[in-house]
Amino acid sequence: MMHPRRWQLTAVALVTLVVGGALGPRWGAGPSAEGLHGAALWSGGLPLTARIVGHAHALPVAAARCLNCHAGAVAASAPAAGLAPVDGPAPVLTARHLRESRPRRGGPPSRYDAASFCTLLRTGVDPAAVLLPRQMPRYEISDADCGALWVHLTRKPA
Repeated sequence: MMHPRRWQLTAVALVTLVVGGALGPRWGAGPSAEGLHGAALWSGGLPLTARIVGHAHALPVAAARCLNCHAGAVAASAPAAGLAPVDGPAPVLTARHLRESRPRRGGPPSRYDAASFCTLLRTGVDPAAVLLPRQMPRYEISDADCGALWVHLTRKPA
């Protein structure tokens, strides 16, 4: 049986570790508010304004959702069609895919950071100065929203 004084010291040490956050990362801290905001933008829970190059009108909100092309059925159907997920109509966006240096769209190897990702969403130009196809919408997205989307994509499992 544990001595009462030792039990009290153990309890105090445990509370100190939990309150101090030392155990949080090992126990899997939940997503940040910024990551949750990014997830809502990704899924269409929060609207994004986007246009196809050459069109005056914005896309319907449901058509501007990132996951329409970069996840879900597209990701699942690429291997069935004999394609790697990055070879389909749109790449599956994971932290690894975004941050890893690799050739994209016939250009030289490139990797994304938050700034180049936001530039791509707004202008359609990737980090290697390769222009994305016209069917990729250009987004009117604030720095805060783009940063939240980046956090969501780069902190979710690959």
